[in-house]
Amino acid sequence: CVRLLGLVFFLAWITLEIRHFYHPDLSGSFMRAEQLTYSMGWASVGFGALLYGLWRRSAVARWVSLVLIGGTALKVFLLDLSFLDGLWRVASLAGLGVVLIALATLYRLYVFPNDDDEGPPTDDDERAS
Repeated sequence: CVRLLGLVFFLAWITLEIRHFYHPDLSGSFMRAEQLTYSMGWASVGFGALLYGLWRRSAVARWVSLVLIGGTALKVFLLDLSFLDGLWRVASLAGLGVVLIALATLYRLYVFPNDDDEGPPTDDDERAS
């Protein structure tokens, strides 16, 4: 419970630091670059929580990372892509795809390893049966 509260405060701190970077007086409207920076910061915190969960074998930390990264992915789809066009939209979707593929790969390798999976069948396997 204390670790979860610490993560909430860390995420709030990251968010306020990004806001302060773009608006030192903490007023003003949101900018496009600011919105994208929020997404990158939140996804980084989510990956940090995932790595911590893998290192400490903590299911709670892994679930928190899934919520953070899933929420960030929804934010990218629903908000960030609305003001991007052309190659910026393509780059944003490609970056999101890389993040989600990395997440799936980490989960596949470290959370749900399958010892029975020996890869695709080869010609030798077909001859043996």
